[in-house]
Amino acid sequence: MANAIALEGEVAPAEHVDVLIVGAGISGVGSAWHLQNQCPDKSYLILEMKDTFGGTWETHKYPGVRSDSDLYTFGYRFKPWVGAPVASGDEILKYIGDVIEENGIGPHIRYGHRITACRWSSETNRWTVEAVRASDGDTVRLTCEFLWMCQGYYDHERPYIPAWPGLGDYKGQFVHAQLWDPATDYAGKRILVIGSGATAATIIPAFAEKAAHVTMLQRSPTYFFCSPNRNELADRLRQIGIDEPTIHRVVRAQIMFDQDQLTRRCQAEPEAVFEELKALIRAYAGDDFEFEPHFTPHYRVWQQRLAFCPDGDIFQAVKAGKVDVVTDEIDRFVETGVRTKSGKVIEADIIVAATGFRLSVMGDIPFFVDGQPVDWAHTVTYRGMMFTGVPNMAWVMGYFRASWTLRVDMLGDFVCGLLQHMERKGAHRLEVALRPEDQGMKLLPWIDRDNFNPGYLMRGLDELPRRGDKPEWAHNQDYWREKSEIPQIDLNGAEFVYSGLEDRKADEKKGAGRHGGGGLRLCLWWVARCHHRERAGADPEFERGVHPLQFTVEGDLDRSAARPDGQRLAFAERLEIERAFGASDQRAHGEPDQRGAAPTRDGINRQFPVGQRAALAHLAAIERIDVIADEQQRRDDRALAFAPIEPQAVMRQPLEHGEGGRQRR
Repeated sequence: MANAIALEGEVAPAEHVDVLIVGAGISGVGSAWHLQNQCPDKSYLILEMKDTFGGTWETHKYPGVRSDSDLYTFGYRFKPWVGAPVASGDEILKYIGDVIEENGIGPHIRYGHRITACRWSSETNRWTVEAVRASDGDTVRLTCEFLWMCQGYYDHERPYIPAWPGLGDYKGQFVHAQLWDPATDYAGKRILVIGSGATAATIIPAFAEKAAHVTMLQRSPTYFFCSPNRNELADRLRQIGIDEPTIHRVVRAQIMFDQDQLTRRCQAEPEAVFEELKALIRAYAGDDFEFEPHFTPHYRVWQQRLAFCPDGDIFQAVKAGKVDVVTDEIDRFVETGVRTKSGKVIEADIIVAATGFRLSVMGDIPFFVDGQPVDWAHTVTYRGMMFTGVPNMAWVMGYFRASWTLRVDMLGDFVCGLLQHMERKGAHRLEVALRPEDQGMKLLPWIDRDNFNPGYLMRGLDELPRRGDKPEWAHNQDYWREKSEIPQIDLNGAEFVYSGLEDRKADEKKGAGRHGGGGLRLCLWWVARCHHRERAGADPEFERGVHPLQFTVEGDLDRSAARPDGQRLAFAERLEIERAFGASDQRAHGEPDQRGAAPTRDGINRQFPVGQRAALAHLAAIERIDVIADEQQRRDDRALAFAPIEPQAVMRQPLEHGEGGRQRR
C-alpha cells in the first residue's frame, strides 16, 4: 500500500497511481480492461461509491429490469455475449462480474468511496482526489496523473420527480422506479405507472404478470420497436458450429449495420419507418389495434430513444386487458390516486413514477483546477470526452442511439493511445484547447435539440459543457461516424497542448528523479531479469515461488505488484525496443547469442532515429553487463538479485529521496 502509517496528529500521505478510474459500472470495468491490456505498465485504481460493481444494473431493481439495447453490441467487444439479445439486469451483472474475475480487476476496485473533490495542481501535474470511505467515515486522499471519469451521467440516488400538486395527500404507496425495493409485494394490487419511456416499457409487462391491473399514464406517446428476443443470424451460426468469438464479431457487425440503416431512414423517411414500426406492433397486438391517441408520438422517430419490446410483451399485455393506457396530464394527486386535467381519477394502490433521471454532470463532484472551481457550462467539449481548461481527464459519455458500450471500447482505445503518446513525448500534462482556426467559433448547447431531446438532457442542458459547430468540438451521438474518425485523430494536432516536459528533463538530470534510474541500478535490474528468465525457462516451477516484485516469464510486469517509476520506465523502454526488433529473442539485425546479446551499434544507427538510439545503446550496455556478471550468477543462483525481497531493495533505495516510487496495485 502506498499510504504510510501516520503518527498521531499527522496527515497520511496520499496514495498515488498513474490512472484513477471513477466508477465500477459498465464503463469503468471496460475502461480498466483496456488500460490493463494496452498500458500494462500503468498502475490504477477504481473508486466506486457503491459497495459492489454494476452501476446502473445495481441501482435499478424494479420488476423486469433489462437492457434496452441488444447485448451483442451492449456487451464489450472483447467478451462474446452468449444468450438472448435482450438480457435481464441479473444477467448483465453476471457478465460484468465475469469480466472483473477473469481479468483480475477486482483487487483494483475500492468500493464504498464517495468522492468529495477533485483538485488539479499544475505545480505537480497531478490530480488529488478526496473521498469519504463508507466503512469508517474517514477521508482518504489519492493522487493520479490521469483521471478517467466513468461514473455515468445521472444521479443514482435522486431520480427526477416532478413537483406534482397534492403528492402528500396520496394515501397509497408512491415510489420512483429507480428506488424500487425488490421486497415490495405488488401481487393483486392496482398499479399506476406514470411515464412511457424505456423504464415504463420494461416494468409494465412485469407488473402485469401479478398485479390486479396496470395503468400507464403518459403525457405524450413513445415509439416502440417490437421484435422476437432472438437473433436469427447468431442462432444459425451456432447451429453450424461457428465459435462464439466469431459469432460475436459477425453479429455485432450485422446489428450495427442495420442500426445505421435505420437511423438514416428515420431522418430521410420518418413516416415510412413509423408505418413499419406499426406493422411490428400489429404482429403482437392484432391487425385491428388502434394507435390513436396513445401510440402516435408528436416528435420524429429517433429524436428520443426507441423503447424496445422483446416479443411485443407490453402490447400482448394491452391486448389481454391487463394494461390500459391513458394519455393526459396530471392535475393533482388525491387520496386514492391521481386526477388528470381532463377530470378523470385513476385509483391505485401503488403509484410508480417512471419519469426519468436527474442529470448529474461529473457525478456532481466539485472540481478545481489550480484552486479555481470548474464550471462545466463554461468549458467546451472535445468530442464529448475532454474539456477545455481541464487537464489530464477524460469522460466516458456513451451513445443513446447505439449501445452505450460501443463508446466505452472506442474511448478505451483512444485514452490508452493518448497515455502512450504522452509517455513517448515525456509530457506530464495535456489539455485540449481551441485552435487558431477555432477562434470566434459559435458555441452551442451540448446537443442539438432537434437531433436528440430526451427530458433528462433538456432539463440539465445548461449544466453541460458547450459544443462548437465543428465535428471536433461536439459529441455528435453518431457511432457510425466516430468509429472512423476517432481512431484517426492526430494526437499531435494543434488542439492538443502538451506540457510538463521540462519537469521530466530536470528529473533526469538529478539522476534519481521520478523517471531517473541510474546506470548501475538499471544494469543490476537487467542482470536480475536475464537470470530470472533463464532460470524460469529451465524450471517452470521456479516462477511460482518468485516474489511478486520480480518479473514474469512472458516479460511483462506483474500487475499486482508495486514498482517505482525508474523500474517501470526502464522496463517499458525495453519492451518498446524489443517490439521494434520483432521479438524478445530475435533482433532485426541478426540472431542474438544464448545470452541475448544486444544489437550492434550499426544496427542501432540504421534502424532507429536519433531519439531512440540512446535508449538502444543503454540496452546494449545493460545486456553486456549480463555477460560479465553471468559466471557470478551461476556460482550463486540465490544471489542478491534473486532473493525474494532484494530486487525491491535494489530498485527502491536510490529512489527514496524526491517523490519516490509510485505503487502498482
